[in-house]
Amino acid sequence: MTEKRTETRYYRGFPGRLKREVERGLIGHALKFSFRFACLAFVLTYGAVTALCLYNFVQEKRLIILPVAAVTGVIFAWLANRLWEAWFRPDPGPRILPYFQKISGVERLGGVDTYLHGYAIARSCQALDTLAAELNLQLLSDFGFNDDHRGEEPTWHPAEAGLSTITGLLQELLRKDESWEKSLDKPEEVVADLERIEVALSKARDRRVPFCFILRTSQYTNALEHERRLGTFF
Repeated sequence: MTEKRTETRYYRGFPGRLKREVERGLIGHALKFSFRFACLAFVLTYGAVTALCLYNFVQEKRLIILPVAAVTGVIFAWLANRLWEAWFRPDPGPRILPYFQKISGVERLGGVDTYLHGYAIARSCQALDTLAAELNLQLLSDFGFNDDHRGEEPTWHPAEAGLSTITGLLQELLRKDESWEKSLDKPEEVVADLERIEVALSKARDRRVPFCFILRTSQYTNALEHERRLGTFF
């Protein structure tokens, strides 16, 4: 494995490695964009065929047309749903997740709750790092973001070190300082993300399990990925 290469510290408020992930994903985005138009062409085709079959049935009253209309109608509905999801469903974006070194016999530290969140602190990473610096805390970015799934060597940190940063940020944000709230994207969601991570890191501290942060940009995963990883999100 290789260490991650030098990159900009931040990118639009996110951790800087997001820029590299965006550049790496340009081909994938192009394919997704092409898929949308291909899907649109099929939707229009099957929609037209379905409409034509129904029109012919009304005009000629031939029952044999109904099965054809049913099949094309089902295909049309499925493609239309996929097109709607691909084109109009909002992408929640990257998320910052706690990642724990795999140690035999240790029960779950994180969970689905932490794995499905982390969007808010990713969007506000730069602002949270600025706040941490003012509070003389280690930055969130100090604990990430090497990803072994990308061929990088994770840098493990004591859970208590990360917990100090998370708890310190939470205490400051819960004071409801309006100046800081204005610098964060949806402060209530940032606080909720930090609280989830605080719980997970508290368990890791008690079980002496090292951790790091990972910036996850994909919404897709599989069992093989998690089996091959050096750490776990759970």
